[in-house]
Amino acid sequence: IIYKDHVSNGRMILRCFIALLSIFKASGDHYATLGVPRTADSATIRVAYRKLCLQCHPDKVKGKHAVAAEERFKRIQEAYSVLSNEQRRQQYDTFGTKHEQWQQHDQRQQHDSFGTTGSNRWWQQYGSFGTAPERPTVLQPSTHVFQCSLKELHEGSNRQFVLHDNLLSRLRDATADGIDGPAARAYAIFGPLAINILWHHPSLLLGRKWWLRVPLFALAYLLAVCRMLPPAPAGTFQFYVKPGWREGVRVTFQRSPRKVVFVLREKRHPKLVRQRDDLLFSCSLSKRAARRGVQVKVPQLVEPPLILQL
Repeated sequence: IIYKDHVSNGRMILRCFIALLSIFKASGDHYATLGVPRTADSATIRVAYRKLCLQCHPDKVKGKHAVAAEERFKRIQEAYSVLSNEQRRQQYDTFGTKHEQWQQHDQRQQHDSFGTTGSNRWWQQYGSFGTAPERPTVLQPSTHVFQCSLKELHEGSNRQFVLHDNLLSRLRDATADGIDGPAARAYAIFGPLAINILWHHPSLLLGRKWWLRVPLFALAYLLAVCRMLPPAPAGTFQFYVKPGWREGVRVTFQRSPRKVVFVLREKRHPKLVRQRDDLLFSCSLSKRAARRGVQVKVPQLVEPPLILQL
């Protein structure tokens, strides 16, 4: 019985892993194909391309691995054709593979101006009922909120932030683009793919250990969507908070593929309240203390508390 349980659990994990690989195969990344980072220059891309061509050329790989080598060689050629062209690489970094789909659609429209025969091919390839994909829209800036105390806003301060390009940051930035952004398009592309996988392999979610299968499949779906999203702005951002800045001040950096905006929020002071260029302090006194007189300590940002005799 223990042996059978281990076999069933192993098969379940293997099926989930196969589904994960199937989704990742549909979300191929040109940079991952060549094995270079997104910040690689043209020389690094050229060296990686030549090295992979020597390894995966169909004339050098024979036997049972010839078919897989030929498919990989085609992906390498496609990746290098995009990344070696500065304009196509910039479009790919910004919109992913959508710009290539639009070029193919425009070429079909030139041969078939009425869309009678081309629309069927378009539906078969993209599954969008014969309609063209939406044109790429301008990406919304990546917004980050930072807080400053009243003392920092009075004296000024230097701020430094380090941003990283990862799956969570891509998903966070893409959700700000709305229903017309790359996140919605990626969900629309991988939705039918996930349904197709579940239709042919319903055991991925149904059966024993469903509480483990559902999160694994959802994680694979989410990772595949994030890989199709434009890269998040990464790097170190430094700026100086000038004295007198108010809440809502925006600091903008020009980055590719989207801008980076830092929005100022005032950190609440325990006793002082800022009203335009003034600081307000309020305290409550009893009638007895008001008749007898009392000393009130008024806090200040830099200097010692101000003592008032009431």
